[in-house]
Amino acid sequence: MKKKYSLGAVLLIVAALAFDGGSAVAAEKFKPGHIFKDCAACPEMTVIPAGSFVIGSTNGKKRELPVTKITIAKPLAVSRYEITFNEWDACHAAGGCTKKPFDRDWGRGTRPVMNVLPKDIDEYMAWLSKKTGHTYRLPSEAEWEYAARA
Repeated sequence: MKKKYSLGAVLLIVAALAFDGGSAVAAEKFKPGHIFKDCAACPEMTVIPAGSFVIGSTNGKKRELPVTKITIAKPLAVSRYEITFNEWDACHAAGGCTKKPFDRDWGRGTRPVMNVLPKDIDEYMAWLSKKTGHTYRLPSEAEWEYAARA
């Protein structure tokens, strides 16, 4: 049985953008906390600054060891909200996503998209990347935790 994901849980962070600090406009756009959308159908993003944090715990369970300092060397653009059916359906309507996931009759619109497979998520990120000219991808585990703490 293939595991299906709630895209909201899997894809809260959707972009790690190459930050071009060469212009004043670029510098302002990628200032930590700045909120933007690369296109009308794109998710709303916020910029998380570069920085370091400690992952793991000595007070927790063995699976939380070892305690490690992690450095995120470049700012990240993080989606502010879970990816919605509206955002996913725009990809489907444009032909970038082959699957139109079932909403379990709970409604579509601004509800988080669900019932998607990893290959579906790959299509969505490829569509966003092509549409915007920026690289959208899933975060690393360290990027995910860093953004959650920001």
